[in-house]
Amino acid sequence: MAPHDEPPAPAAVAPRRLVTLVRITLTAGILYLVLGTIDFARLWALVASADLVLLAFAVTYTAVISGTRPLRWLWLLRGVFPLTSYGVALRSTLFGAAARLVVPGKVGEVGRVLAVPGLKPLPGVGLTILDLLIEVTVAFALAIPGALILGGAMAATAALFCTAIAALALFHPHRVLAPLTHLPMLHRLRDRVEGVHQVSRSIGRAALWKGLGLTAGLNVIRFAQLYVILVALGTVPGTAAVIFFPLIGLADGFPLTVGGMGAREWLALKVLPDCGIAPEAAVAAVFFHFAIAALLPGLVGLWLMHRKGG
Repeated sequence: MAPHDEPPAPAAVAPRRLVTLVRITLTAGILYLVLGTIDFARLWALVASADLVLLAFAVTYTAVISGTRPLRWLWLLRGVFPLTSYGVALRSTLFGAAARLVVPGKVGEVGRVLAVPGLKPLPGVGLTILDLLIEVTVAFALAIPGALILGGAMAATAALFCTAIAALALFHPHRVLAPLTHLPMLHRLRDRVEGVHQVSRSIGRAALWKGLGLTAGLNVIRFAQLYVILVALGTVPGTAAVIFFPLIGLADGFPLTVGGMGAREWLALKVLPDCGIAPEAAVAAVFFHFAIAALLPGLVGLWLMHRKGG
């Protein structure tokens, strides 16, 4: 057994349990705040009167995203396996979506490695980290206008700084990520960072730039999907509300709560009512968006895993 594969020591397990306990407590606290803010009778009436045709139309956005997002993963995979097919990338991406339903945060995305024949764990994790860095870079960049409106110049500067750090880590992973592994809590990540360094040299910057462009387009589709869901619930969002959509989307990128639960809804309650959207509509729309955009692809991935006997 390799040194980095040995079971974690009890001293390493204790902090993980503490983090899990903190996340569960935070999730419960945020859900309590969210549920105490909304009127359940009004929420139920809003959901019951939703336009089902528009909600079904919103599902088509998920089909477009699910069919397009694997292209980014395909470009990265071909840096390691030039003959990788689109079908492998699609199945792998759906496996990752399935794993995210049962593994906290973005860590579940590593599950996509299981669907790529011949891809070893270390380069597979490296490719996954690069893929997630593309998402994080675009997410922070799109959140800058909303951060400026909500928190002023300081919040916008923080979002800009995070964008720059994520971009540097994407294009120069060894220089940015390697120094972090010297920290006491992150020393076990050295092999993962080495995996990123190995695959980044073989991929090339052109694939990364294409991935950034594709991701920006996918985010526009996701925000349009949330817009359609709000319209289905009887609310037409204005420009101010749309500017805040990327901030709400950031909650999915950081596992502060269990599965992002509560964080999305709390952010929606924080910003959307000031834009003329009722709290109940904000919470219902964000929940429907999660169910359509994340839960459906994950269920398809679970079905594919079941067919493969995984």
